[in-house]
Amino acid sequence: MRNPGENNWNKEKHLGIRTLLILLIAINFIHFLSDHLIKEFHIEPQYADLLDSFLNVILTFPLLYIFVFKPITNYTLRLRQAIDDLKIARKIAEENEANFRSIFENNSTAMAIVEPDQTVAYINDEYCKMSGYERQELIGMHWDKLISPKDLGRLLEYSRNREINHGYAPDKYEFSYYHKDGKERQGFMSVSMLLNKRIIASITDITERRIMEAKLKAERDRGIDILEKMSDAFVSLDRNWCYTYMNEKAGKIEGRDPKEMIGRNIWIEHPEAIGFPFQLNYQKAMNEKVFIRMEEYYPPRDKWFENRINPTAEGIAIFYNDITERKQTEEALSESEERLTRAISESPVPIMIHNEEGEVLQLSKGWTKFSGYTVEDIPTLGDWTERAYG
Repeated sequence: MRNPGENNWNKEKHLGIRTLLILLIAINFIHFLSDHLIKEFHIEPQYADLLDSFLNVILTFPLLYIFVFKPITNYTLRLRQAIDDLKIARKIAEENEANFRSIFENNSTAMAIVEPDQTVAYINDEYCKMSGYERQELIGMHWDKLISPKDLGRLLEYSRNREINHGYAPDKYEFSYYHKDGKERQGFMSVSMLLNKRIIASITDITERRIMEAKLKAERDRGIDILEKMSDAFVSLDRNWCYTYMNEKAGKIEGRDPKEMIGRNIWIEHPEAIGFPFQLNYQKAMNEKVFIRMEEYYPPRDKWFENRINPTAEGIAIFYNDITERKQTEEALSESEERLTRAISESPVPIMIHNEEGEVLQLSKGWTKFSGYTVEDIPTLGDWTERAYG
């Protein structure tokens, strides 16, 4: 399919050729008519020259209009449109960048952006609070400096596999890291790869959760106080799907009195959940005695939940949290990145995006139209220099 601009140019070219032919015919005819009149009426030479000059002047104006004034006018209009498109593209890019920074900086989850060379590019305030480091201490640091040796090999393997193909590495996993005070802590990371090959990571400190879960497993009889103080919602169910325990956090999420829920059947209390992945995974954990971790959207409440389902001798124990805000943030960041990339791609202005190593990441349509090259033609700055300047 041809570019609309190219079609317009071809139409103007053909129209100009046809007009030129018509003018040439008209010129020949007028000169023929002039010669005929001079001979027929015996016009004196000085007047004959004056007549020829007058006819030439008259014929010169259409030629000037077609081949000088009109092209200049059309070029001026196209240039003005290109300038307007550039202003719009810049405005969209600035708005998307502002939205991205606002979402990133004001998020309640610790977040970091890592460059392709594995150094930390950006972090938000929550990340500083979680790690104990100042922002300037972390920017430029290689991300693996904070990882515990027992998990470093696994995370480096994830990183290598992710560089080959994002699908070759998990995007959610637990790991151990070091706080600035030197203490080892537990974290849960959610990773997404941006189009510029940067990594954006959302990190939650789950040290308290792991401590709580360990204590619950070892000291069931003394676990009630722990369950009430922990930040996670918690419920336990027997084999008849009746509640045997619900902590205060779960009661707030469910909108129920925890004490009144003891002995009640979960599927009678929540019939709207039947058939959803929550029910299926609860049954699988209970029947197969397997631990299941899941993140799932729950339409009846229009919320996302993270559930960790543990089989027990009596039934199952469920730790869960409302992660709607985190999901919305991840989606907003992804959409913001896509809008920015789309604005650059569709821009009529020649734009090239490349990294510090000279790898060409993206070209705008304006660049391809201007140079005739795509990213496949010039994958690096060196390729572009060689093709453009020999």
